[in-house]
Amino acid sequence: MNLRALVIALSLVITPYSLTYANEVAIDNAHVMTLSGALKGEYLADQKLYRFLGIPYAQAQVGEYRFKAPRPTKPWGGTLQATTFGPASAQAFDQHEGSLEDFGGDLTNEDSLSLNIWTPSLDKKRPVMVWIHGGGNAHGSSRSPNYNGANLAKRGDVVFVSINYRLGIFGFIDMSLIGGEDYTGSANNGIRDQMMALKWIRENIEQFGGDPDNITAMGNSAGATNLSAILGSKKPKQYFDRVVLQSGAAFLTRSPISSARMNKMFFENMGITHIDQLLHLPAEELIRMQEKALNGMLETDVDLMFQPTMDSEVVEEFPLRAIRNGATKDIDMLIGSTANELMLYTLYDPQLLERQPEDLPELQTLPWIARKLISTVFSWNRPHMQPGQVAMDIFSDLAFRLPAIRMAEAQSMHANNAWLYRFDWPIPNSKMGAPHAIELPFLFNRLQDIADKVSGVDRASPEWRQLAHTLQDAWINFAHSGNPTESLHTSFLSKWQPYNESSRSTLLFNTPVQVVEDPSKWERRLFSSLPFDGYFDDEENL
Repeated sequence: MNLRALVIALSLVITPYSLTYANEVAIDNAHVMTLSGALKGEYLADQKLYRFLGIPYAQAQVGEYRFKAPRPTKPWGGTLQATTFGPASAQAFDQHEGSLEDFGGDLTNEDSLSLNIWTPSLDKKRPVMVWIHGGGNAHGSSRSPNYNGANLAKRGDVVFVSINYRLGIFGFIDMSLIGGEDYTGSANNGIRDQMMALKWIRENIEQFGGDPDNITAMGNSAGATNLSAILGSKKPKQYFDRVVLQSGAAFLTRSPISSARMNKMFFENMGITHIDQLLHLPAEELIRMQEKALNGMLETDVDLMFQPTMDSEVVEEFPLRAIRNGATKDIDMLIGSTANELMLYTLYDPQLLERQPEDLPELQTLPWIARKLISTVFSWNRPHMQPGQVAMDIFSDLAFRLPAIRMAEAQSMHANNAWLYRFDWPIPNSKMGAPHAIELPFLFNRLQDIADKVSGVDRASPEWRQLAHTLQDAWINFAHSGNPTESLHTSFLSKWQPYNESSRSTLLFNTPVQVVEDPSKWERRLFSSLPFDGYFDDEENL
């Protein structure tokens, strides 16, 4: 009989005073036995949650194991103290991802394959929500305060998990080009890490009060792109039962041809011809060389450098093709984007706003008359916008909204379990509209972060908070049942229906929230009539 069972048994036969004491012991007993070994977490009395931080799910990928597939963590002796976050994965610092303190002050650690868990209790079988952070697969960390799982765990009565995975040169470069077959699959090492973490969760989460048969994987931006890539792997349901894809659909998985071209360019810019030149360098030197190589590449290639690859090893099939073939029919999907995705990137490169809609490089394969028609339709529906803003919205649709629609269409061919949304809430007193990742403060209950950065706004309004609760409830409901409208709390979701090509039901998150059939339908129809299937596709990716 374990300690928890013993405490419960004794409480049935001893005095009322002892009963109270026994309950206190049970609450404070944040001990868990996993297949990897014993863990000691902590109980957050003010939040009534257990928290376990920095749990290793794989070994350090160092020395001869650098750039190779992850290895399961070795069982540890004794009890591992899981009360502090593990280190962030090695990466170049990006101030847009947070302060250096948010990353623990160290961005050179290669022993970073860990995960974190928040849970209301260690019994029962609750839905599990797993967060895959974004950052272009070059930046980010599960330890970021932006991804604190406490609110969702408590509000939704779920187990929330966040994970780290290898980034940049460590996780998304095809080292087989310079190292041979020993490095086959290395272009997807970061995906392999996520797969191993998801398997660890499936095997161990019941000890944390989670249901191993009800796992929802969620991601934003690169995190969603990575989850989309896993949909193209062998038997993707072994990793999760449901998936939430926020602004990162299947089209960003590269073809082998595209991957080889870009990786060769990367190595040429680094001046590297053999793997031995990289194996024993300090992590900080590799990061420096990575950044130098990227500086010599086109912006579009830099943006795609660390995306997943269809390699027939890890990602066996282009994700959209897998969905169309019915390989994912048993995986519930919640897919969407924001209204003005690419406006975020104008903060980094204001010259993007100087583009004319019909001159977008992304449209140059189309006849001039088609480009002019696209420009005219988008401009007509946005009379308040400057041409550069219209161009960014066209690009946003190509890169985010249309790929999300294509995925929902493909899934609806086989099952009635795809849900589509668009986050339309515009930042007050700003020309940004609803840019990329604006929904994250709403999902993770960090609305004051927005208020602190918006001119003329002191605090989050009741309308903001209602929108946040509605978004959180939709995600929580989806994790519980696969239906985001089956609410645990008061909500405004009842009219939302699974996506199909007849009704095209779409939830628009704004103040107020509303369900619309086929929003921006003329723009969608316009692109549907054109001879391509989405932005980053080449002829192999159709």
